[in-house]
Amino acid sequence: ETKNNKLFLSVAHDITERKLAEEELWESEEKYRNLIEHLRAGVVIHAPDTTILQANQEASRLLGLSMEKGRGRAATDAAWRFIREDGTALSVEEYPVTRAVKTLRPLQESILGIERPATGDYVWVLVNALPEFDDARNLRHIVVTFMDITDRKKAEKDLYESESKFRSLAENSTAVIFVIQGEKYIYINPAFTAVTGYTFEDLSSMNFWDLISPDMRELVRSRGISRQRNEEVPPRYDLKFITKSGEERYGSFEATLIEYQGKPAILASVLDITERKRLENAIREREETLRAFFDAVHETIALIDTKGMVILANTVCAERLGITVPELVGTYLYDHFSPDVKELRKAQYERVVATAQPLYFEDTRLGRSYEQYCYPVFDKEGRVSGVTIFANDITSRKKIQDLYRIRLSLLEFSAAHSLEELLQKTLDEISGLTESPIGFYHFVGSDQTTLTLQAWSTRTMKEFCKATGKGLHYPIAEAGVWVDCIRERRPVIHNDYLALPHRKGFPEGHVQVHRELVVPIMRSGKIMAIIAVGNKARNYSEP
Repeated sequence: ETKNNKLFLSVAHDITERKLAEEELWESEEKYRNLIEHLRAGVVIHAPDTTILQANQEASRLLGLSMEKGRGRAATDAAWRFIREDGTALSVEEYPVTRAVKTLRPLQESILGIERPATGDYVWVLVNALPEFDDARNLRHIVVTFMDITDRKKAEKDLYESESKFRSLAENSTAVIFVIQGEKYIYINPAFTAVTGYTFEDLSSMNFWDLISPDMRELVRSRGISRQRNEEVPPRYDLKFITKSGEERYGSFEATLIEYQGKPAILASVLDITERKRLENAIREREETLRAFFDAVHETIALIDTKGMVILANTVCAERLGITVPELVGTYLYDHFSPDVKELRKAQYERVVATAQPLYFEDTRLGRSYEQYCYPVFDKEGRVSGVTIFANDITSRKKIQDLYRIRLSLLEFSAAHSLEELLQKTLDEISGLTESPIGFYHFVGSDQTTLTLQAWSTRTMKEFCKATGKGLHYPIAEAGVWVDCIRERRPVIHNDYLALPHRKGFPEGHVQVHRELVVPIMRSGKIMAIIAVGNKARNYSEP
């Protein structure tokens, strides 16, 4: 208060940054939580002592324990029982999380069975274990993912039996107000003491830069002196300061030059942004961890908005589209599909948005089969804001199912048909499975020097080749490259038949061969026959 005027000091706390950080954390957590909860893979996060910190719904289903019952249990808990593929029990030392803790190295694609306590049955899973470290390379946690391969194992078992039978981080942020003149503090407000622990008496013997972290101390000192000289310096920047207890904290510093008692001084405020920094680090670490989750899952994972723009995608998704993740994010997913698929996919994803209901479908592209699960994503108001997409490559499963079907079909066929008819039927099935228009099956003599031309596929006989020579005995030594599998005693692929330097010409009426796959059939170390298919539209080394 002066002689004729009263002065008031008003302090407003700007919490915009805190609110933005809180909103960013909420959105980040919600986005990733939704993805993790809908993953078709179980995700379990273990502490370094192997106790469970977190698990998603799929993990709870696979392990047969709810998250409430599973949280806090260690790998040594009697509730867990894992078995090898041969049915023998794994020791605790062999559990994926235990091995990852011991070796500090990732464990990839380990197959094991899990006994579920509630039902007593087993599920088969493909397990990956990924140790995560902090900046000091200390083990932070272990991420274990489970892909349910029970159907695949069942298909394999059926095939075998057919032959032998993923804070409260916000706290109140206060503004620190102080005045510097020369090298000393001449005024501090109560928040200064609350945040730093220093009283005005403590500061009386200190320079203003003494509170600053050593790595920034000279920068702050020189800017403070220059500012009082009315030299141009940044009006605002972030700094680190040390509290009386020795804690390093972050502040957003803002200052202006004033005149106090006839001399230049600095009126400054520091907004404590330590929690924001920690929040940013937590978000970054969480995103890095989640990125590791996604890339550890061997299926397509993508998040698109209601217009089809890619917000998130994992490496598998990008690789299947022939690009990188940075090239994919921010683009429209439909633009990466072929014209015959684009409109169908667009209609399917728009259906999820319109109905707010999940959608499942299977499709085949470029010779591979996929199953897709699409789930609506909701914002805080309950409106659909996007679609999460999970696409799993089921080509191997489909092939196993096809093989199982073909073997049963051939078994039934053999009961009422001759050997010659069975061989031709077998060739027809193999040709269809490999997309090959031609195929043949020839016996190898016991002396391993002659071939008996025996059977050709139906299409070979009807559409392509007239020079069959059925029953003809043919010296292997005089045969062309199609008997390389006998000479090398292994399956042989020729994807550029005409470029082979040791090939021989075709007899009159023989089909022109462009590419072929020839396999020796062996028993007791001897080659009994060879079976071959040819002229697939793509290379035989491609799907």
